[in-house]
Formats: sequence, C-alpha cells, structure tokens
Amino acid sequence: MKSDRIVLLPENLPNSIKNFVGKAIENPQVHLIIYTHVKESTLNFLTLILAKDTNENVMNALQAEVCNLNAFSKYQTLISINTCNTLSKEKYVHFSFLQLHLHPKDVIYADNSKRWNSLFQNDYATKKENALARFKKHTQEVQEKVLEAITNFVKPLAAEQDYENAHKMLLNMFSYHVDVLKNMLLPKVLHYHFNEQQFRELISKYYPQFSRTLKRIDVIKKSHFVNDAHCLITLSPELTFDKWIQRVVALQTHFMKKLNVFYQQKLEVPIAEAPESDTVLLQKLALFLSNYLKLDAVYILGKKSNSNPEVPGSCCFNILLLSTKVKVQQHDVIARHVAMHFKGKIEVCCLIHNSYWLQKNQQTMQGFISDYLVSKNRIYLKQGWVHNNKVFISQRNADVLLQKNNYSQERLNYITPCFLAFQQPNLVYQVGHVVLLKNMFQHLVLALLYQRMHYVPDMFSCTYLMQLLKAFLPEVYQKCITTNNVRNILALLSIPIIYLPQKEQVSAHNNQEVFAQALCFCEKLFNEIQITNN
Repeated sequence: MKSDRIVLLPENLPNSIKNFVGKAIENPQVHLIIYTHVKESTLNFLTLILAKDTNENVMNALQAEVCNLNAFSKYQTLISINTCNTLSKEKYVHFSFLQLHLHPKDVIYADNSKRWNSLFQNDYATKKENALARFKKHTQEVQEKVLEAITNFVKPLAAEQDYENAHKMLLNMFSYHVDVLKNMLLPKVLHYHFNEQQFRELISKYYPQFSRTLKRIDVIKKSHFVNDAHCLITLSPELTFDKWIQRVVALQTHFMKKLNVFYQQKLEVPIAEAPESDTVLLQKLALFLSNYLKLDAVYILGKKSNSNPEVPGSCCFNILLLSTKVKVQQHDVIARHVAMHFKGKIEVCCLIHNSYWLQKNQQTMQGFISDYLVSKNRIYLKQGWVHNNKVFISQRNADVLLQKNNYSQERLNYITPCFLAFQQPNLVYQVGHVVLLKNMFQHLVLALLYQRMHYVPDMFSCTYLMQLLKAFLPEVYQKCITTNNVRNILALLSIPIIYLPQKEQVSAHNNQEVFAQALCFCEKLFNEIQITNN
C-alpha cells in the first residue's frame, strides 16, 4: 500500500456504500473517490474516477454493483463511474459540476495525495470571481450558438414557409439550455440514466427553483404552430412565427439568467467544513507529517479539544515522532507548519526521538512504553520499517514505582540547596538567581514527567519543558500557574548566561515581581511531587 494514499470514510456514510467503497479502493485502477453532500439539499454524489485504460470488465463489474446497491432510491445518493481520459476534449464532468460538487475537501479516497490536483487543478477555480466569470462566459456562448442556429437553420425554413419543420427546429433549441442545466447538476455519465420525465422529477425534488421554467418549456414544446396560427387570425404566418421565435428566445434568456443566479448563489454559500472524527483528523495529520518529514512511526499520546479559541472545533494532539532524521530541536518548526497547514484546526505537541530510542530505554521508561506505544495508538508506520519492540512485560509494577521514586528523589536532592538559597530574609533577587531558578524548574518538570508518565525528554530547554508540562500534565499546569504569568516567567528563565567579556555592562533583570512569581511556581511544582511521593 502506498504510504501517501488517502482513505477518509465519513462516519455518516451508509454501511452498504462503505462496503462498496472499501471493495473499490482495493482495485489499483481506482484513482479517486469523492463523496459530496449537495448544499441545502438531501442529495449526495459518490463520484469514482478510474484510470483511462481501465479494463471494460472492471467497469462492468463496478457498474453492476452500483445497480445492485440502488443507492439513489435508498440513500438519495447518485453514484457515477468515470474514466479519467484527461486528454479528451470532452471531460467526463463539466467544469460547472466540478466547481459546485467536486471539492478537494470531499475526497474520501485517493491513490496518492496529489491525485485531485493532477486531474482537476486546471479546471477548478479557487477564486469565486473567476468561477462565476467562466460560467457567465459559457452561458453567453450557448446563447450565441442558439441565436446563430436560429439565423442559419430556423429562419431559412420559415422563409420557405416550411413552418412545420421550422417549428420543430426552433423547439430543439431548448436542448442547448437543458444541457447546460444537466452539465451543472450531473456527471456526464449520468445524463443517459434520466429520460425527460425522470430528469423533471429529479429537478422537482431537489432543485425546485427550475421546475417552473422546465414546465413552461414543456408547454411550448407541446403546442403546435398550425393551431396557434389559426387562433391568431389577425396576423400573417410570418408574423406569427416571429412571435414564436421571440417567445422562445425570451424564455431561453430568462432561463440563462436563472442559471447564472443559481450558480452565483451556490458559489457564495461557504463550503462548510463538516465535523470530522478524531480518526479522520489523525489520518490527515499522519498523511501530512509523513509527506513533510522522513518518519519511521507516529504515535498518538493524547488530545486536547478547543485548543485554539479563535478556531471552532480545533484540537491539539500530543504525538510521538520516531525518526533517524528529525531532531527534537525542530519541534517548534514542526508545530508551526502543522498549525499553518490545517489553519489552526489541528495543533501538535511532539515528543521526538531517534528510532533506536525504544530499544535503548525499554528498561528505564518501561511504564511509558507499555502504556503509550501500543498498536492502537500508532497512526503511521513507514512501509517496510521494523524494530525490535520487545517490551519487558515481566518487569513488576513495584520496580517501575521504585524507579519513579528514586528519580524524583534525585531531582529533589539537586534542587533542595537551591530552595535553601532563597530562604534568606529580605532577599533581593539578583541576575545570578536566574541560574538557580532555571535549574530548579528543569529538575522539577523532569521529576513530574517521570513520576506521572515514566518519561524523560531529550531536550531540557525551559520553553520546551513548559510546553510538555502544559500538554501532558494539564491538571498540574493549570493548578500551579496562571496564563498571564507564563510569558514573563519563561522570559526570565530564558535570560542567557554570558561567559565572554562584553564591551558594555549588561543590565541586570531587576523585576522582583517576576522573580517572586517564578519562585512561587517552582514551589507549587515541588509540592505536587511531594504529594505524589507521599
């Protein structure tokens, strides 16, 4: 299976259609499947795009399954089987249908992540103004063809007083406009599945705004020129037929205006982002990360909902990236790229390790590995990548608990002298105290991570440790610090220690309030460790 294959089946997809899609995607000739719910309607489209050299037997087999499925009657879903002969002048879907119904967000299967672009990017307008201008130009060209046909074929017959054939030819002009409507609402392969009566029923049920116009066309088509000529006894046949032409052209012009209004209204309706399940979001995240980075495996470790107040439905995933190429120092860049790609809807906090980290730390981080690095949490695995994932299951829980207590006590032994240094009465904080605060903060967070998760990261920068504390131990983070203080405390802890001589004396950080906030924060973290130990 290709690593960049997309499979995103909606949860609301009926089971029988899911089974059909699941079977179809096993066929290597199926390139793309798009499931579209028509805006402000109950109608759905399932559009399959197959390779241009698809075997006829494959096409017939799929079409037979579609017939047996009877999805239109049961689920109001129109299924079309198309071949992507992109070199053909006549595309299998008209650009107007593509623009309204085949959006990139509606792709539920693609044999590779660039398939939609390779097929449609030249025909799909990302700007609404361009899409509307193209459709207006298209309808104008159709009207010009109609007027040209009337001039070249209808009027010469009328001039010869062959009004019967001229009348038939005139009524055939309506087919141009009905084709515009069909092209906009249906894939071309489905045009032949609906006769005139069935198409009118489809319009009446799902697009009632066009029903009245189609009925007026039917009334005109059922009328006979000879009968009307007898009624208009005050007019000559020539003038009567001119009235007919004016009547037909006026109705066609009105029809085209309605089509343009409808098209514009549909374009102006925002393409709603349907609520996506965690499974779908994780599939998209895994696909993006595997294309963007050289990864061996990705594990999901947790999730926080509504992580970005400005983006409804946003979430932040805690993930573990295993790779021999990606370094933990790239964390902020990766997180920024993910947020930009998903427009704030998905954010990540990453644990990043070398692929051999598992084997190296199986004994010292047994609890973390056995709790989190399980198959149900794995959302990506590089094809052909194997690792020795032997876990020491025989290790007793008492041994893990002993490891946690010993590590926590070691951290406390490091920071206890630092706390004592801050116990002096009337202490005025100096820049040198930053070294002590930074050291205390690092050891405290490491102790908490190991105590609660049996895990120690590979990077100890204060900013990264604060991110891990917030993402993986949110209850401790919220209990010990307020959001307003985080930036000031991190700025204090990030003050560089200068070892080389400077031309000018560096001004000392003398904000006593921030020093007090940082010390209070460390004391609360210390208390959390003590509570757990006791």
